[in-house]
Amino acid sequence: RILAHVTAIHVQVGDSVRAGQRLLDLDAREVQSQLEQAQAGLTESREALVEVEQSLQAAHQARATARAQQELTAATLTRYRALLERHSVAPQEYDEIAARAKVVAAETQRAEALITAITAKKRQVLAKIKQAAATSTSTGVLASYATISAPFDAIVIAKPAEIGRLASPGVPLLEVEARQYLLEVAVAESATHHLLVGQQAHVTVGAATQSSAQPIREIVPTAPGWWRGNE
Repeated sequence: RILAHVTAIHVQVGDSVRAGQRLLDLDAREVQSQLEQAQAGLTESREALVEVEQSLQAAHQARATARAQQELTAATLTRYRALLERHSVAPQEYDEIAARAKVVAAETQRAEALITAITAKKRQVLAKIKQAAATSTSTGVLASYATISAPFDAIVIAKPAEIGRLASPGVPLLEVEARQYLLEVAVAESATHHLLVGQQAHVTVGAATQSSAQPIREIVPTAPGWWRGNE
C-alpha cells in the first residue's frame, strides 16, 4: 500500500506462519514523521479549543455583568429623569448618570461583539480538529502498512523481497499458500443419504496416489438430482 524500502524479512521459503505473524517490515520513517506531525497538529488544535472555550465562557460572564449594569443604570437614569423634571436633582447629576448609561451600553455591545468573534474562532478551531483527526487517521493507516503480517495460516512458497528493495503497491514481496482448502464436490442425490455433516470423507486430488480423510462441513442442495458437499 505504500512506496518504501524493505528493512527486515522475518521468514524464509518453506516456513509455516500463523495468521497475524509478522513477515517483513518496510521503512516507515517518512510516514511516521507525517503521523507525528498530524498528531501534534491535532493536540495543538485541541489545546486551542480549550482556550477558546475558556475565553467564550469569560465573555459570556462579562456580557451578563454588563447587562446587569445596563439594567441598573437604565433604572437609575429613569429615576433621575423623574427627579430632574421635579427639579429635585441638578442637571449635572442627571448628565453624569446618562453618560454612565452610555458607557455601560457600549460595554454590553463590546461583550456581544466579543462573543460573536470567539464563536467564529471556535468554529474554525473545530474545523481544524476535524481535519487534523482525519489526517492523523489516514496517516496512521498508512503507517500500519509498513508492517506486513500473514493474512491467514500459511506456508511461505516464494520470497521475491530483498533487504533494501523498493516495495511498491501491487508488486509481490512474499508469496504464501494456505494450509487448508475447501473442496466442493457435486454428488448424486441418491448418495446423499449416506452422507452426514462431520462425517469423514476420503479425498484424492489429481494424480495423488493416496487419499486424505477430511470432515464434511456442509451439505447443500443445488439443482434437482444433485447435491453439493463441502469437504
